[in-house]
Amino acid sequence: MPIPSLDLSPLSPDQIRAMLGAAWACRASDPHESVRLSRLVLAQPLADAELARASFCLGFGLAKQGEFRAAEPELCRALHLYSELGNQELRRDSLKWLGVAQNEQGRPVEALATFIQVRHLSAALGDTQGEITALSNIAAAYSTMGDHPNAMEHHLLALGLSR
Repeated sequence: MPIPSLDLSPLSPDQIRAMLGAAWACRASDPHESVRLSRLVLAQPLADAELARASFCLGFGLAKQGEFRAAEPELCRALHLYSELGNQELRRDSLKWLGVAQNEQGRPVEALATFIQVRHLSAALGDTQGEITALSNIAAAYSTMGDHPNAMEHHLLALGLSR
């Protein structure tokens, strides 16, 4: 199915699903395209699940491009919607990227609190890799704050879990 251009024509539900699928599939490999597709989808009336996915793809893509200030409100919207929808995995992913955006904007104390939530949520989900990533991000936040003993402790906790 061809993906429409930037005109403002209403999209069919099938087109919205196709564009969301494409934005999701290319979010890491081609964040520019993910951002473009997400913005097209967000111009449409959407159900909460579609709005959450489009917001996450847009926030993720913007963060991957280093546009952390622009990414933050999209990630917050995705987090809120995924919380309401009860999707704990994507709630965790939204939190993780929100923490990255906070840390990259020079707000390591906020990022630390966010990454701690990610760690607890990953543990509750039984996601060891997610917990390892969260511990590494916690260590990075501590390091940014100049708290190297806590940074080292959390790097070692991550290493211990990875074995």
